[in-house]
Amino acid sequence: MVVPNFYEKKVNLLVKNTDYDFCYMRSSYNGGAITNILQDKNLNLVLEVNKPLSMGPFNNKDTLDWPEDRRLVKVPVAEIKQYDAATLITVDSTLRANWITEFVDSNYHEKMIVNYNGVNTKMFQPSLSKNDILDEFMLADDDILVGMASSFRWYNDIDELCKIYSKALAQIGNLKFLFIVGNKEKELELQIKTNEYSLKDSTIILYQVPFSQMPSTLNSCDILVSHFNFHGKWPHNCSIKHLEYLSMGKATIATNVGEVNFAITDGVDGFLCEQGNIDDFVDKIVELAKKPELRKKLGKAARQKAEKELDWSLNVQNILNHLNQNSSSSVTHKIL
Repeated sequence: MVVPNFYEKKVNLLVKNTDYDFCYMRSSYNGGAITNILQDKNLNLVLEVNKPLSMGPFNNKDTLDWPEDRRLVKVPVAEIKQYDAATLITVDSTLRANWITEFVDSNYHEKMIVNYNGVNTKMFQPSLSKNDILDEFMLADDDILVGMASSFRWYNDIDELCKIYSKALAQIGNLKFLFIVGNKEKELELQIKTNEYSLKDSTIILYQVPFSQMPSTLNSCDILVSHFNFHGKWPHNCSIKHLEYLSMGKATIATNVGEVNFAITDGVDGFLCEQGNIDDFVDKIVELAKKPELRKKLGKAARQKAEKELDWSLNVQNILNHLNQNSSSSVTHKIL
């Protein structure tokens, strides 16, 4: 087979001169072929499950409902093969962990941990520098820039977000709104919607900002937003962006739904608004726009939390700690 041969060459090249203890791999449909190679190399597998393969058919707007009948869920052979081969399974939310134990096999809970998303706090850190790309938009010194970086999928509800911004702008005339988007179709949709809601003159849309420029772009904002509305569907994901916002030391307003914006403690290191509560979002934007000291207070607490609790290195250490619990002694692991 072509795929196994391709991966075999890659794995052989990687392990040729280094004595690895285990391989860290994200679950995929091709992962089943890799597990055979890892077993031949006597490499333990740490399997990251970003989204269970069997969840795929239930993971879009029209079908995003928790199945009432277990028989409705078809589990691919590749998914089972990877779970069986794994020494440790790591998932990013309890919801996805529950999917595996309820619809695949309850026995997997014995080797599964929930490892929430993390952030590179050394890359995403407060700075005086701002993204020069914003210079062309001629922001005034007293403008308050409200930013959101997102894929702007259906559950980010662009219409509702524009309603929030429109109502906030009616109260605070010097608000400006920054949308950071990576999809061309979504950029066009944002242009249409912001024009429809009379936000065009107060809106900046940046398309495909290089990842290396994301910290300086976020740093240019006074307030950051992580907005979601699943409209009764189950909130299946965890936002990485809100972690970057906290790490940047910025006042953040986020939707309180599921574990999507799990890292924010309301009123301590950010604000949480109930899903669909437009007026609550508006009130929080207006409050932060009027109170720079509150923005600074929340931002400072957010940065402290990010450094202490949310850095990616802690995720890695959590994995190593669980591996060491299953070994006879504490060792330093080499990771493929």
